[in-house]
Amino acid sequence: MSVHVNPENQTDSQIGPAHIAALIRWFNKAAGPDVWGLSLAERCHLLGGIPVRTFSSWKQKEKNGQPIELSRDVIERFSLLLGIYKTLNMVSPAGANHAFFNTANTIPLFDGLSIKDYLVKSGSMLSLYTVRRYLDGQRG
Repeated sequence: MSVHVNPENQTDSQIGPAHIAALIRWFNKAAGPDVWGLSLAERCHLLGGIPVRTFSSWKQKEKNGQPIELSRDVIERFSLLLGIYKTLNMVSPAGANHAFFNTANTIPLFDGLSIKDYLVKSGSMLSLYTVRRYLDGQRG
């Protein structure tokens, strides 16, 4: 299996096929109904508004060991989402990390929304960075 990063968007470090496959498997599980509860359309929105058909194709290619082409933007979004996921695991009380993601809160930054709703409302790279920075700050 090979991974292709668009040459005009190539990152400084090479991302191997196993990394891309692992990202897609992780995101499909973490964002799914048992964890973050994001619909397929919401997942695609957070990945930059990619078509559902594209994400479905990536999942199929990952299962079949076929090459997957990702832009630098999508790789950055995956990275931010993974960072959010990992940091939630560190800063949330045991067993409550995913509940915190889905529960409306009083943190002024999120305007009374859950982290999930805050991210889905915008879907922007800025909102991903905002959540990541906030959670990193909570980690200390």
